[in-house]
Amino acid sequence: MGLQKIKNTYSFLLSINALLFIGCSQEVDEDKAMPSSRESLSLKKEAKQGRHIFKDGSVYEGQLVMGEPNGYGKHELVNGDIYEGQYKNGLAHGHGTMKYKSDDKLDQYVGSWKSGKRNGFGTLVILDGSTLVGDWKNDSMYIGEYKSPNGVLMSGKWEGEYLSEGFMKLEDGREYSGTFKNQGLFERGSLRTIGGEHYSGDFQNNEFSGQGILSLIDGSIFIGSFKLGVYDGYGILKESDGAVYSGEFVNGVPDGEGTQSDFSGAVYSGSWFRGEKEGLGTLNFGDGTSFTGQFKNGLAMEGLYDWGDGIYTDSYQNENGDWLDRE
Repeated sequence: MGLQKIKNTYSFLLSINALLFIGCSQEVDEDKAMPSSRESLSLKKEAKQGRHIFKDGSVYEGQLVMGEPNGYGKHELVNGDIYEGQYKNGLAHGHGTMKYKSDDKLDQYVGSWKSGKRNGFGTLVILDGSTLVGDWKNDSMYIGEYKSPNGVLMSGKWEGEYLSEGFMKLEDGREYSGTFKNQGLFERGSLRTIGGEHYSGDFQNNEFSGQGILSLIDGSIFIGSFKLGVYDGYGILKESDGAVYSGEFVNGVPDGEGTQSDFSGAVYSGSWFRGEKEGLGTLNFGDGTSFTGQFKNGLAMEGLYDWGDGIYTDSYQNENGDWLDRE
């Protein structure tokens, strides 16, 4: 299911998020009082061009009110990153651009800021060509889209670095829509492959697990229980040739009690083992005749053949499936 590729993508996003948190912090002189909103309106009219040096030694040049960054300006951080945009009370606030010079993965963030943090609509551009576009809150994107040059696309609601609900297109062309859990793994939803297979249901570790419906490329459909990506438990399998099996499955094949009908009208009800009729069962041929007895490896071994006219014979099948009578 490409679990490792998904983990690698999320690991990359996690490292990006950590770098953003470190790179965007700004320090304000603590001994400066915050003016009231009414005072701010008045002070903005009195903004003058100038320079402000933060406690960490970084330099801001732009509009100042009472010596503090207010309005439009440029801030060169000590790590080499450069922010240019709007300021309020010494912090990035409004629209601005942060250009990252201190890390070889990040290019720039362009968008809205609030009290020194990314907040509102914005775009983060990564040097490999990936982008994160959406609504941000407290430095993290919570609704938006991640797109990479290799075709990976993730869109929807985010919790930190991981999707909680939305859409994901993987590098191999598979598309998933639904909910996520445990650091971005599929929880419940719909998965389509580039070849046309479609699964809807429960997942565990990105494998089909729990109740679901799987439509295969050849037209077969399975409805029932899955475990580790295969049929396991009770289910109904309708195959492309018209055969229908309902009953128990183990490791992807009939195993236990089940009933199968085929295109000829024949119906078998009884025991199965590793995908073959095995044990006690009844095979009804749909024309008034039937066989009841023991099966092994899919063939009748011993039992009574009912000819439908009151005649019964002790019959079996040879290795080629031909019916024979014991004398």
